[in-house]
Amino acid sequence: MTDMQREVWERLYARKGELWSRRYDDWIQSRDDESVLDIGCGSGKSIYGVKGEIVGIDYSLNALRIARQRFGSSCLVCGDASRLPFRDESFDLVRASYVLGHLDEECLARTIREISRVMKESGRLAVEVFSVRDGRCGRGRPVARNTYLDGDGITQRYFEPFELEELFSGFTTERLETVEWEQDIGPRKTMRRSAIRAILRKR
Repeated sequence: MTDMQREVWERLYARKGELWSRRYDDWIQSRDDESVLDIGCGSGKSIYGVKGEIVGIDYSLNALRIARQRFGSSCLVCGDASRLPFRDESFDLVRASYVLGHLDEECLARTIREISRVMKESGRLAVEVFSVRDGRCGRGRPVARNTYLDGDGITQRYFEPFELEELFSGFTTERLETVEWEQDIGPRKTMRRSAIRAILRKR
């Protein structure tokens, strides 16, 4: 991730951080005895209710400031997903919720290699990305296939299920599903949201 992208996220979390800190459905469960890494933890909304020894990493200091108000600083790290500052085979479970779609091809490939490196043997990976069926797909300036730059300066890629299987071909797919919901965007107005969820296991 570039310094310019980092500045964009810092600005947005300074403005929208509390809005983005709302809890969301926790669809992947962990155990008390597991070590868990949350990549792109943001303001910490994906940490709520998670069991185990949890570490959250994010590139935005403003996001981590919000998270630290809730969880303290012991489990939060400012860092780059493509250069994870952890030892090999450190985590039983790695979570990446709505972060991979913000990475360009090169950074995404490095991040996947890093995820595999820090996962324990037979560890699990839980991934969430937005689907091409999402109501925001197609909005903004096209910069690559199914990838758009919005007015805030955020790049977002939208995926098809087979693309996740191709990206994580070195993993065993245990679960792959598309989930959809309606999001309120104004008085009597909703927008369809669509995401792909996958649980993969390190071979």
